[in-house]
Amino acid sequence: MDRLDALEVFLQVAATGSFAAAADRLRVDPATVTKRVAYLEALLERRLFQRSTRRVTLTAEGEALLSQAADLQDRAQAFFAKDGRAAISGVVRIRCSHSLASFGLAALLERFSLEHPAVQIELQVSEKLRPIVETGADLAITVEASPEPGAVAHRLGPCGSLFVASKAYWGDRPLPVRATDWPQLRLLPLAHEKAWQADGLEVEITQKNAPVRYGNAWLAYQAALRGTGVARLPAVVMRSDLAAGRLVALLPEAASALSVWAVMPSRRWVKPAVRALLGVLQTHYAHYEMPMAAPS
Repeated sequence: MDRLDALEVFLQVAATGSFAAAADRLRVDPATVTKRVAYLEALLERRLFQRSTRRVTLTAEGEALLSQAADLQDRAQAFFAKDGRAAISGVVRIRCSHSLASFGLAALLERFSLEHPAVQIELQVSEKLRPIVETGADLAITVEASPEPGAVAHRLGPCGSLFVASKAYWGDRPLPVRATDWPQLRLLPLAHEKAWQADGLEVEITQKNAPVRYGNAWLAYQAALRGTGVARLPAVVMRSDLAAGRLVALLPEAASALSVWAVMPSRRWVKPAVRALLGVLQTHYAHYEMPMAAPS
């Protein structure tokens, strides 16, 4: 049995906390993962994992081996790469919400794959946040105040909000410049929202001003484009619509504690393709100046 293959299996089980998830990542059957871990434990004469019905965790001996194994794997990849560097190749699994995928992330991943044809990207879309080690993903892109406890997370950028609507919604009316101008507006809130903070004032969301609520931001965005009303949407994804005039911003960007995060299951043995993609994501979600529409 190849010792480097056994090390790779060990690293994947350590990253995912699951023999089944490691098998899925490596595209082998679970029995192969079990055999390779058993082979490595016999070879090193130490127990590397504690097994239970719910979770697989590293033993003290496994923790001691982890950094050494990751370093060996990186050096092996660099050695066998044609140009002497770790190859940007292989399967990368990305997890995010439907809205993030729709608001440009899917297109960004498509461009990345064109620049790196040896990379295969699998985009997993789900509205349910789960610990990344339980998903089998290499990278999760989330919008939240702070990442999950114990996660290896990189803050990609801020996620403030803008109040936007299409010019078709306004007709010839002047845009409201204060929240007190808003009582008669049609609002397009998400299902869980009860009020918006605008211009220092709380704008209550009621059945009268919001007869339809939306399950995610993408649906509210589509309604805003159709001229249905005013949506509160992430500023970071509105740049092209504002620049093209499809939407106009009514008030300056609202303060928010939310950020866009990239979360990884482990800081050790990060695939070269994941490292490269992380740099692209940091550039994409970096802070920028948001153009504002002048009230008519």
